[in-house]
Amino acid sequence: VYVQNAFLQILLGRRIHGHELSPNCYVCATMNGVSDMYTTPLSEAARTRLCTLFISTRAAGFQDSYDEWASKNGISPVARTFSKYRANLLREEPAFEELAIPVPRTVDMADRVLAASENVSFQTDDILFPMIAGLLGKACATEFIATKTLIEEAPTLEEILADPEGAKIPENPSVIYALTCAIVGGIT
Repeated sequence: VYVQNAFLQILLGRRIHGHELSPNCYVCATMNGVSDMYTTPLSEAARTRLCTLFISTRAAGFQDSYDEWASKNGISPVARTFSKYRANLLREEPAFEELAIPVPRTVDMADRVLAASENVSFQTDDILFPMIAGLLGKACATEFIATKTLIEEAPTLEEILADPEGAKIPENPSVIYALTCAIVGGIT
């Protein structure tokens, strides 16, 4: 609890030991899973100000990443081979408990993550959904990203009403459905 209170002072106040944190400073925190002994659950105040990511040792690509690290850090071929080919004998990870809370603050944070992902010089396909889900939860993140797609692919109601015959017709069935619902909802 004491560590969490100190962390919230940094996170909320953006200050530490009398020094103000730069707007370009991002706070990263790690913690044990909630199923681990002596873990204090995060408060809602912290949960709505963090993107929570669960790093799984069973995730695709994890073993290759671990093996590369292990090779560079003197881990023996015995341990590396055992970890790779006998992973089924290692302790199972507990189920991931979502900590994200979809509230207006986390939706705003997700929007900033989406905007930032469009302005970087590297691919974000593999990390974008986990980042948004870490802010909103998986179900809400799915709909949030789908909303972005719908908005990008669909003409606006104003464009359709201004030129019903010449308006661009989307090809994505989900966009057509959403657009149809919006038109019907806007007319009635």
